[in-house]
Amino acid sequence: MSTCTLERVREAVRQQLHRLGADPSFPMRETMLIRSGLYCGRRFGCGSYQAVWFIEEDEVKFYGPCGDVLITTSATACVEQANIEVGDGHSQPTPHRRAA
Repeated sequence: MSTCTLERVREAVRQQLHRLGADPSFPMRETMLIRSGLYCGRRFGCGSYQAVWFIEEDEVKFYGPCGDVLITTSATACVEQANIEVGDGHSQPTPHRRAA
């Protein structure tokens, strides 16, 4: 996993948590997940909303304040929906292009 990929997923998760109702004034928390001594993903939290990114499965699950699963999607689809491009360390939206 490259830093670029992590930054893109991190920003996509932040955007989705805010769309689901997390207060943007709360800082996003992030924790690495280790299973049987191996890195397996990340947990993100913003207020009472959470998301878990399972690296091997390429899956992100978003949880509401009561712990209920609100959305399950691939990390790839999450980044594409957020329309994120990372270059110099700052996330910028990619302009929409029309097919020729």
